[in-house]
Amino acid sequence: MEPESPPDRWHQRATLLHEMLERAGIAPERAAQLAEGAVLDRMAQRCRACRAAGRCDDWLRDGGEPGERHAFCPNAAAINRLTAPETA
Repeated sequence: MEPESPPDRWHQRATLLHEMLERAGIAPERAAQLAEGAVLDRMAQRCRACRAAGRCDDWLRDGGEPGERHAFCPNAAAINRLTAPETA
């Protein structure tokens, strides 16, 4: 099996991040608008550096519970902040 090229890895990670956001009920477009895209940019950077892509893919495919993502996802806290009800 050939090692994954950086562009392939980035595409895979972008797909996983997009699916993770959608699974949490966050429109990726909304995340892209926050702080002029800085929030999504930081999330994408963490996702590209993550070593748990296989676990993430399995979790998404198998319908894992939202609380389980904390065990492997470097974006779990950011996703929780984005899904938290806004307070006045």
